[in-house]
Amino acid sequence: MIKNNKIIFYGALGEKNKGIVGGGEAGNHKTIEILSNFGYQVIKVYKPYHSKSIIGYVYYTFKLFLTFINFIIKLLKNRKADIVHISGFYIHLIYIEYLMVLSSKLLGRKCIYELRGGGLIKAYKNSNFIYRYFFKLTILKADIILSQGSKYIPFLKSITSSQVYHYPNFIANTFKSNSPVRSEISTKCHLVYFGRITPAKNIEIIIEIMKNLINSNFECDLEIIGDGEIGYIKDIEKLIQKENIQNFVFLKPPAFGNTLFNLIYKKHFFIFPTNEPREGHSNSLTEAMMLGLVPICSAKGFNKEIVGDDFLIVNSFDPNDYAEKIRNIWQNSKWLYYSKKVNKQIVNNYTEDKISSILIPIYKNLINLQ
Repeated sequence: MIKNNKIIFYGALGEKNKGIVGGGEAGNHKTIEILSNFGYQVIKVYKPYHSKSIIGYVYYTFKLFLTFINFIIKLLKNRKADIVHISGFYIHLIYIEYLMVLSSKLLGRKCIYELRGGGLIKAYKNSNFIYRYFFKLTILKADIILSQGSKYIPFLKSITSSQVYHYPNFIANTFKSNSPVRSEISTKCHLVYFGRITPAKNIEIIIEIMKNLINSNFECDLEIIGDGEIGYIKDIEKLIQKENIQNFVFLKPPAFGNTLFNLIYKKHFFIFPTNEPREGHSNSLTEAMMLGLVPICSAKGFNKEIVGDDFLIVNSFDPNDYAEKIRNIWQNSKWLYYSKKVNKQIVNNYTEDKISSILIPIYKNLINLQ
């Protein structure tokens, strides 16, 4: 057992007894699993969630206040918890996150501040001086800064002397993998999208991509796997009917673990034209690439650095550009080449073993400084 092994971890972890919600939650749980596997006892503080209504936002503010009180109580009760890990989403949450960092330091703890999601620089430049002031204070007070995207590191280093590390999402060792090398590639091309079904993920564009492919006599089908607002999903169903491609496009409920693996590992392309303003490091993208699915992505978030090949990035939201990229790769027999390449990109950069070699030394060094 590690000496002084207690850690207080605050972040998006889903609601208690309700499981994981999205990529941010999945990433935090994987971080906690790494720490637990190395002998650390993790004391969790759950970030609250809001509902989209005036009353919901008022109640959310109250829940944030209660969460902060709970955080302070955990600090006072667990005096041997030498490290506090705050997995933050900054933007409107920077003020509560600053108070958590400040409280941790005032009570003599070492503090790691992790920035999850995208939109960091845009938010900083477009916000008022009050936001910039508290953002800077948060970054300056923390002992260690973790950034989900490597492209933010120069900016963060320009405003703090604290150590800054790239800490991306990753594939857990428990993830069931499959070699992308297939002895037989069928003539029919199988496309997939899995993740949240929301307007920001541009599901309509995915439908238009399929319409383009079908109209050009490209033999293919598409599965859309996930969950979202019922009204939006119904709109997507209507669009599929309108475009008369219901024999080629299939909506399926969300799946996880081996169930998801069995649905996607024989697919060929992962279609990801996201325009999500806070797009960060997509778990779906990383998992798809690990299985050898060739991603065709927008340039949003950290997609470029994750994919590692600009040819697979589409710098527009024109369905024709995505469809043409898919045809180009498939008809020129380049699918297997890219399948191997994207799998190697994940194996070399985004596995639990790789990320553990970043995170665990940070923790060990902080404990030794106590």
